[in-house]
Amino acid sequence: MRVESDDTSTIEAIQTHHQSASELRPTHPETWIHWLIREPLVHFLLIGALLFGLHTYIHKINGANRIDLITVSPQLVTQLSKTWEGQWKRPPTAQELQHLIESNVQEEVLYREALAMNLDQNDTIVRRWLVQKMDFLSRDMIPPVEPTDEEIKAYFEDHSQDYVQPARVSFTHIFFNADSRGEQVNFDAVAALNQLNSDNPIRDRAPQLGDSFMLNYDYIAQTPLDVRQYFGKPFTDALFELEPGQWRGPVESSYGLHLIRISDRRSEQSADLSQVYEEVKRTLMDERRIEANDAFYQALLSKYTLKVDDSVLAEHPDLNVVLEGFNRQAAGALNSGSGFNILGH
Repeated sequence: MRVESDDTSTIEAIQTHHQSASELRPTHPETWIHWLIREPLVHFLLIGALLFGLHTYIHKINGANRIDLITVSPQLVTQLSKTWEGQWKRPPTAQELQHLIESNVQEEVLYREALAMNLDQNDTIVRRWLVQKMDFLSRDMIPPVEPTDEEIKAYFEDHSQDYVQPARVSFTHIFFNADSRGEQVNFDAVAALNQLNSDNPIRDRAPQLGDSFMLNYDYIAQTPLDVRQYFGKPFTDALFELEPGQWRGPVESSYGLHLIRISDRRSEQSADLSQVYEEVKRTLMDERRIEANDAFYQALLSKYTLKVDDSVLAEHPDLNVVLEGFNRQAAGALNSGSGFNILGH
C-alpha cells in the first residue's frame, strides 16, 4: 500500500503527540497529585461538580422556604392527634383528623399572608403578646435550689412575725334594719337584747327576733380580715372587743344594728415551725425564684444601651428618678463584666 507524503506526515504527528503525552503523564504514584493539580480537565470537572452541588443545595433551601409550600408532615399529624387526644381522651376519627389538618392549613395560610403584609410590625397587641411570651419563657430558666431544713428554720426565725396566727372569732348575730325601722331601730334592738339575756338558758341563736339579712347569721373561726370584708372596720373592731357567752350590742355596721353572741374567740398566737413548715418552704422557694428570674433579666439588660436625649430630660426632669434606678442596675452589670450603659444622662 502506498501512503502519500501528506498522510505520512499526519500519522507521524499523531504518533509524536501520543509519545509526548505519555512522557508527560506521571509514571510514579507520588507525582499523581501534582499532575492532577496542573491538569485543566481536572479543574473543569471539579468546578462543574461544585456548581452542581451548589445548585442542588440552593434549590433544596428555596424549596423548603417557599412561601407557597405548606407541608403536612407526619410530625404535624402526630402533634394534632396528641393535642386532640389530650383534650377529648380519645384519638380523633378520620373525619376529625381531616378537619384538624384543614384548620391548621387555614391558620398557616392566614399567618403567612399576615407576615407578607407586615401585620406583625408596629402592632401593640402583637408586641405585648411577644413580651408576655418571652416573660413566660424566661421565668424559671434557672430553677431555685431547694432549701435545707436549717435554711427553712433560719428563714422562719427571721420572719416569725409573718407567720403569727391571727385572732379568730365564732359568732351569731341578729340584724335590725335601720331603713325599715327608722328611729325605732335602737329601741327595738335594746329590747330584744334584754329579752335574750333574761332567758335561762341563753339562746344560742335567735335570728327570728330581728329582720332578714342578705348574708349569713352564723360565722365560724373568722379572722379580722374576714369580718372586715363582710361588715366593715368599725363593726370588726367592736366585735373583737366583745366577751363570749352573753348577747352583746347593739353594734352598728353599714347594714344597720346587730346583736351579737360570741361562742368562741381565740387570741393572736405565734406559730410553731411544724405548723407552717410547708408554707415557709414555699415562701423561701418563691423568693429564690424571684431572685433567679431577676438575675436572668439583668443578664439580658446588660446587652443593651439605654439612650435618652437631653431634650427629653429637659422636658421631663422627673425621669431622672427612673434613670437613677437604671444607673444602679448598670453599675451592677458593669461590675459583673457586662456592657450595659446609659447614654445622654
